[in-house]
Amino acid sequence: MKNTIKALTPVYRAYVSTIINTIRQMSGILSVNLDSEDQYNFVFTIEYSAEDELPGIMMQIKPLLRLYGSIALSFDTQTA
Repeated sequence: MKNTIKALTPVYRAYVSTIINTIRQMSGILSVNLDSEDQYNFVFTIEYSAEDELPGIMMQIKPLLRLYGSIALSFDTQTA
């Protein structure tokens, strides 16, 4: 399963890589890819093994984004 997340770019743009690296270490995450980044937002895709893991993963990602001055703008779940 994959989910694409679009988030507001933090004022300190180096936080984007910190966010991606932290998500990469979360339980249930198979992979994380930064798809695009500009001064306004960044888009990344997470891959996880089971659909029922998504709510728990999102409950970890949302506060992580807030911690670094960001917020999720959209979510797009893709089934393979």
